[in-house]
Amino acid sequence: MSELYAQTLKYFHLAITEFLPTLRELRDNVTDATVKEEIEDLIEAYEDIDAKIESHGLIYDDPNRSYDGEPDEIKIDIPDEMIKNLARLSHRLLFAWKKRLVKLQRKTYLTDANKDEIYKLENLIWPIEALLKAESYVLGKYANLGPLTFPGETSDHEGGVTKRLNDLLEQIHTCYSLGDAGVLEGQRLSDTEEYVRTQMTEIADAVGNEVFQLKVKKLNSGWRTMLKSGFHNRKTAESKLAEWESIINDILKNLHPVDSVENIVKTIKNRLKTEDLFVESRSQDEDQHLLIGKRDGSPEKAHLIIDGKTGEIRVEDNQQEPTELISKIESVLTLRDGRKIRSTRESLEEISDHDAKRPKLDLETNFSVSGSSAGNFLKFKVKNDGEEPAVDVKAIFVADGEEVEKISVAHSISPAQCSPEINYRYTDTMLFNNQISDARVKFEYKDRAGNTYLSGRKLIQNDRADGRFNIQSRPGDYFEE
Repeated sequence: MSELYAQTLKYFHLAITEFLPTLRELRDNVTDATVKEEIEDLIEAYEDIDAKIESHGLIYDDPNRSYDGEPDEIKIDIPDEMIKNLARLSHRLLFAWKKRLVKLQRKTYLTDANKDEIYKLENLIWPIEALLKAESYVLGKYANLGPLTFPGETSDHEGGVTKRLNDLLEQIHTCYSLGDAGVLEGQRLSDTEEYVRTQMTEIADAVGNEVFQLKVKKLNSGWRTMLKSGFHNRKTAESKLAEWESIINDILKNLHPVDSVENIVKTIKNRLKTEDLFVESRSQDEDQHLLIGKRDGSPEKAHLIIDGKTGEIRVEDNQQEPTELISKIESVLTLRDGRKIRSTRESLEEISDHDAKRPKLDLETNFSVSGSSAGNFLKFKVKNDGEEPAVDVKAIFVADGEEVEKISVAHSISPAQCSPEINYRYTDTMLFNNQISDARVKFEYKDRAGNTYLSGRKLIQNDRADGRFNIQSRPGDYFEE
């Protein structure tokens, strides 16, 4: 039995009410049986907990207000793990409110109802932000875990924000490149600046960091000069975009803080000590210099520097690049426990077990070929042989490098599970009608973090009496790209 503040339970109720429709929609659309069951369990738990909360007769109009007759604290039967879940769900509620507020504030005309809603949201947002910053409260205790992500979906917070920020950087750098070539049109630069300005207002609110919010607000309030028509150079582009670029990079560093130099050196040493290699580390100002060599007495060493501010591992411009030794090191850095160290002339890094644990999609068995008056079909299932779920799965049929067709396979496929059977009509395609030298089926999919992968099978065409072709996969010809 847990004892929680009535205020906390009000946020739990509001969060459950907000996201139960989302969960039900997710459950109805997901095809993976395991994920569907997880969502069903979550819905069942939320409905039961919300009934317990509502039995106390709380008033939810202002969750931060204590109404007459309401207790300050309530004993309620909610397991600790579910309390953590609901705290993160409340964190997600904050982001939903912020997104709603930004959308309203951007309207060119506000109705009285819009103004009332803005006032209400503003007075809901700041108190929950304060609670998330206080570790003595339940919401603050779990704030470092971030907003909750439901089974079967990818995070729309950190991963989504990171992607949006990198997309903005790409657009900014495109303007710089056009400026370098002297072909940056004024309208293109103005449109990019306005788009970055709009996106950063939303992103700063989503991140919830007051410093970034104020920096964006300051830039938005600054005086802006009108661009002349015609073409502009990089200097003009930087005058419009450089400050935005700086804020974007600051937010990215905040979302993905660089590990300390000490931890990087310790990690590298620990990874190499089981091999015939040594690492000497020497401090110089804020940087750490690493000398990596073989224990057999070979004179050559790789000299790398870890930047104390950024964590970047580099070779100094005035140092000879130790490519020969790096090549030797690279050839032996597969550790006995399966972990690896990858080194290049630019960096030395542990290869995470991300690739080992990635989803890996392949045909469950060979194609089943059938024909009827409706046409000729390939029937198949896709199996996940990896250790992580595959999301947004598509099959791409390719003939001699040309994409024949892309079809949807499944929303998600759990490890060791298969997709529903796919019945693909290929009668009118090159695969059926033309002899080709390189036929493939590629599976395009993502992991829960949003990373995209490609794997598949090389295919062979079997001659038919009518001069057309049946399709089979080649045993052992699995590939990854």
